[in-house]
Amino acid sequence: MRKLYVSLVTILLVSIAAQAQDRPPTVELFGGYSHLNFDLALGLTRTGRQNASGVGLNVAGNVNGWFGVVGDFSYNVKDVRDPDFSGLKFAARNLYFLAGPRLSRRGERTTLFAQALVGAVRMRADIGSVPKFTDLAFAFGGGLDINANKHVAIRAFQFDYLPSRTTDVSVRDKVWLHNVRAQVGVVLKLGH
Repeated sequence: MRKLYVSLVTILLVSIAAQAQDRPPTVELFGGYSHLNFDLALGLTRTGRQNASGVGLNVAGNVNGWFGVVGDFSYNVKDVRDPDFSGLKFAARNLYFLAGPRLSRRGERTTLFAQALVGAVRMRADIGSVPKFTDLAFAFGGGLDINANKHVAIRAFQFDYLPSRTTDVSVRDKVWLHNVRAQVGVVLKLGH
């Protein structure tokens, strides 16, 4: 009887230890490079689509191994030359702040994720009296993290489609912009 008791306790302890090793990190912090392909909602110019560099940050809280909630932030800046105004140069700035659910598929070496986020984008063009706008934005996308060790991963890629509803200053009416963002960087995993 004693052997049976010791065996059951051993199996229980081993299963608890194995389960603890399979737990996802409680929090994941990402920081890295952000590339934004965007359209300007100025209406007055023919600058076309632009590519901006910047920084991306996000914080994900994992409820379990496959579901989490993420807060996502990115800031991108591009100096733009306007052909309609004698090559006038101005800075176009985009600040996204979004939140929503993230679904993850975790493996030993990689984590694949998909997310659907909602929030706002703060757009500003430093040109004359063009106002700043903060408007509705979404993000639909995903990415792949490659584990370097238990606490650090490399975000190999993150791609997001970023539709946003903003004001076209030439007609003072709302228009949909269809932007795309790619990010790479480092993920810190806390609270295993």
